[in-house]
Amino acid sequence: MKDRLVNGIIAGILAGIGMNIINYPAYLLNLSTIRYLDWAGILIFGRRPVAIWEAVFAQLVQIAFSAFVGVVFAYLIPTVSSRYYIVKGIFFGIISWFFIYAAGIALRLPFLTLISFRTSLINFIGSIVFGLVLAESLRRLDKNPVHKS
Repeated sequence: MKDRLVNGIIAGILAGIGMNIINYPAYLLNLSTIRYLDWAGILIFGRRPVAIWEAVFAQLVQIAFSAFVGVVFAYLIPTVSSRYYIVKGIFFGIISWFFIYAAGIALRLPFLTLISFRTSLINFIGSIVFGLVLAESLRRLDKNPVHKS
């Protein structure tokens, strides 16, 4: 498929799911104190989601944000070449993580200004997974030929 926007959306969604696969077990094992959906919930509600429908909505918003980040990457990667796409994906994931963390602190968002080392490390690992899945998904989507009927 040659549509950069749609490919970016799909790759971003897949990457968002990938990072949540790391985040949820870490949260359940008390290795992390905040889920990615909590980040979205704090931005939407001003607090962590409490009810199940709030959590579902926040999770959908977090995945939609991942799709947006995927679109940014999809349009950025051709301008810097697609060589070493995995390295660029990881770098993009880490830089995105850093700026999102910095924004939470700069904006003094509740629950996002003081984050433990373990939570930061788990989210850092999640950003690497995000970048890997994003880059590989986009590569595969870009290689798929358009089927004409």
